[in-house]
Amino acid sequence: MSAIPNVDGNHSHGNGVQTDMGRSWLIAFTVAVSVFPTVTTAEGRNDSQEEAKEIALWAGISVPQPIYGEGGTAKLTINFGVVNDGTSTVNPKIGVSHLSINGVEPKDWPFVINNGLRSPESNALPPGHFLSFGYQLGERYFAKPGVYTVRWWSDNFRAAPITFRVLPDNR
Repeated sequence: MSAIPNVDGNHSHGNGVQTDMGRSWLIAFTVAVSVFPTVTTAEGRNDSQEEAKEIALWAGISVPQPIYGEGGTAKLTINFGVVNDGTSTVNPKIGVSHLSINGVEPKDWPFVINNGLRSPESNALPPGHFLSFGYQLGERYFAKPGVYTVRWWSDNFRAAPITFRVLPDNR
């Protein structure tokens, strides 16, 4: 039996079975195109994993004690640290870091973090090196009684949050 072309370009063999070379190519093309994003995504993941190996910063924050009394926070210092566990020199971007206290970033934080002495490693931290510094922030941010959860992060790192408490003065 010979194939008879229909109006839509399909061929009928007279037995109700239609073949469509165009449809077969369309299916093959669709399958091929759907594979390419997967390959690209996998390659992107590899690049990201390589970048993550190169930029491997560990960060931490701490306070000297977990409980303070009201009026006793004048010398409360938050200590900040960043370690480069990666394989290349990295800018930890301390100057654009964020600090949140109970979910709110103080409006003057950019001013605070960009003041003080800085070593050259503050902008170019070599592999295996660390930065460690502190700010007395007690009266500025923690004068009132309460429970404080503090978070610190930047583009290249995120420190685990800390929590401490300031008790009211019961005179």
